[in-house]
Amino acid sequence: MRAFLVSTMGVTCTAALVLPLAAPAGAAPDAPARDSGLPGSTQSLPLDALPPPSARATGAPAGEWGLAERQVRPFSLAGVVWDDVDAELHGTAQVRVRATGTHRWSGWQDLETHNAEHAPDPGSAERAAGAVKGSTAPLWVGPSDGVEVRVRPEAPGTRGGAPCRCPPGCTSNSSTRARTPRR
Repeated sequence: MRAFLVSTMGVTCTAALVLPLAAPAGAAPDAPARDSGLPGSTQSLPLDALPPPSARATGAPAGEWGLAERQVRPFSLAGVVWDDVDAELHGTAQVRVRATGTHRWSGWQDLETHNAEHAPDPGSAERAAGAVKGSTAPLWVGPSDGVEVRVRPEAPGTRGGAPCRCPPGCTSNSSTRARTPRR
């Protein structure tokens, strides 16, 4: 039994020593990334003041901004963008979409509105370039060809620097756009 155990250990150790000496398969050479042939683009659609949600309302604006149901070029990401990178959106931004090739609309989905957490750092080269805008975080909605947006202020009738609070001099389509990057 002892001889069997020793010979078994000898064969195992020999195999363990031989296997690492085998030449490993060479790493695959780095290949340049292939173009998928799918161009990316962005669709910017102006938000307008929305009528009050109730048919019984008196006609006074409810303070909501939005975009009514609309067919657009196919896209997969959605968000809301405004001109002033330092302005915070104090309210709720939501989007609902229609899946490509169907007539079904999704439920309302919240957009992350904490712009300060997503914007480039103050003093960074990206922010200093001047092309940076305030925005919600982009939301992956899957292949879609219809969009509806609503932005509700925390307190209707207030004024401030964010799109749903309509800063002084703001018009309904000058500084607030729904953004639907295409993928």
